[in-house]
This record gives sequence, C-alpha cells and structure tokens, in this order.
Amino acid sequence: MYSDFHVHSDLSFDSKEPAENQVKRAIELNMEKICFTHHDIGWYFEGNTSMIDMDKYNKTISYLREKYSNKIEILQGIEIGITKENISEAKEFIENNNFDFVIGSFHELNGEDPYYPGFWDGKSEAEIIDDYFNVTYELLKDFIHVDTLGHLDYIVRYCPSRDVNYNPMVDQKKVIDNILNLLIERDICLEINTSNLAKGFDFAHPHPDILKRYVELGGKKVTIGSDAHQADKLGYGFDDVKTLIEELNLEVKQ
Repeated sequence: MYSDFHVHSDLSFDSKEPAENQVKRAIELNMEKICFTHHDIGWYFEGNTSMIDMDKYNKTISYLREKYSNKIEILQGIEIGITKENISEAKEFIENNNFDFVIGSFHELNGEDPYYPGFWDGKSEAEIIDDYFNVTYELLKDFIHVDTLGHLDYIVRYCPSRDVNYNPMVDQKKVIDNILNLLIERDICLEINTSNLAKGFDFAHPHPDILKRYVELGGKKVTIGSDAHQADKLGYGFDDVKTLIEELNLEVKQ
C-alpha cells in the first residue's frame, strides 16, 4: 500500500488518536513510511489554539522512531494553514524547525473555516468556491515553503449542496490552471487526499478532472494522504485511487 503522507494524532488539536496507534496501523497495512503532519499555524478553531507543542512532538517522534525502527520509517511533518495574516509567521516557523515534509493547505476564507455550518449562511456557494480558489492562488504565489499542496478543492467538502453542481474544469478552469502551473513551475507536489471518500463523496481531493488537467499541463508529482485523525481511517481509499494514479502515470512520492 502507498505510504500515508497526511496523518494526525492527539498531538494535533483536532484528534484524540495516540500517535503510536497510527504507527501500528500503518505497519498492519504494510506501509513503508508514515508521515505525521500535525496542524499548527493558521486554523480557525473556536475557543482554542491550534499551536502544536513542538517539544512534545519531537520527543514523541524520537520515541516512536526508536521503538519501530526495524518495522517502518516515521517522518515528522507539518500541515500549515496558510492565510493572508500569517504568511511571515508561517515561513519563520518552517525555517526554524527541521520538518521532513510540509503540507500547505487553505482552510480559511475571510477568517472563517467552511467546516462550520454557519460559514455558509446567506452566501452563494458558487461565489464562495470561486473566491476560495482565487485566494489559494494569490497566497500560494507568496508562499513557496511547501512540499505539497493539500486537498486543493477542500471548500467543496462542506458545501451545503454536497458538490451536486461542482464542475471544476468548467467553473474554475482559469484559476485552477494558474494554481497547477505554479505547482509545476516550483516543483511542488499535488496532494491526492482521500478523506473525501471517507465522508461519502465519490471522488478524492482534488476532483479527477483536476488531476487530469494537471497531467495535461505537464504535472506528474503527487503525494497520497488519508488525512486520518483516527487509526481506522489511515490509508482509507488508497486502493480506490490507485487505478486513476496508474492511468494518469503519476509519480507518487514514497
């Protein structure tokens, strides 16, 4: 099975799963590697801070690496939530820590996360989706400190209509092309994030049409992540995307 390059545990503000449980599950699935990518800067989280305890994170990874050194390679990464307000802080944070892998993700729009139902009140879904992609492109131009772009069409996951009318290469083709070309130009991978499948969608992030367009533009490099916050979701959907990956002849970072 593909190695999982997007994993959370109780070191992250939104998970209660012990990191060791994630490692054990990865071993059960015969993964060669597991990469923890805990949340840090740039998360809209009501009433709490998203900042990770780096000292605890470092000690946990060191302990797990020593304990499971002959069974699996454990990588220490981070998922940075990029916003207009935190670009300088995020750059400094990455530069001051020796991460094996950095996911750049966009979860907020105008200071709010579409995860929360109230985000959508009185708003046009089509306009919000357009805004999301445009902000992603503008911020990504100013932020190059990432190895992969996480769940590109994250915004669709929480649309009240559940993506019924979502057609990315018709409705957002120009800006998506801009994003994909920027990734190719800067040698940044595109993440295939399978968490959407666990939530009942029939496609992973990003939409297959976006992946096909990525290849048309010359893109090849992808990472695979389940975005698992529970051990039973680790590697979820990897077999479902394998055929598409092979059909498009994509190069998976392992």
